[in-house]
Amino acid sequence: VHSLALFQPLSGRYLDIITNRVRSGATPEVLTAWLGAVDEIRTKGTVPANLPEGLSAIVNKDNLNAIVEADKIDPLQLAAALPDGMPVLLTCSDSDSQASCEIERPLIDALKHTALTLVELKGVNHVLRDDPT
Repeated sequence: VHSLALFQPLSGRYLDIITNRVRSGATPEVLTAWLGAVDEIRTKGTVPANLPEGLSAIVNKDNLNAIVEADKIDPLQLAAALPDGMPVLLTCSDSDSQASCEIERPLIDALKHTALTLVELKGVNHVLRDDPT
């Protein structure tokens, strides 16, 4: 690989990103249930059957394998392993709640040793569509 393009990438491990979203709006009971689920997913590869409503839409027996595989990827660790000076293009957006430039900052910082080109998009989400909000 001689160069890399990252269009609105995940800024951390998948379950950590979801945990931050749950932490910001959940009741203490729901957060506790979610944190227990994350631990079970990461240590046993299983998901609790009794997740609170809403959380079971995020992870369940039907998508568990995909969640486990996605969560194995640590973008910050991978970024640190890229060669110095490697050309990297990264986009973020002012209107993407999952890939805003603020959220992407740890990944951007982890890429400082590369030849990073940062493109801050306006008005699009992480599937690069107009965001009506």
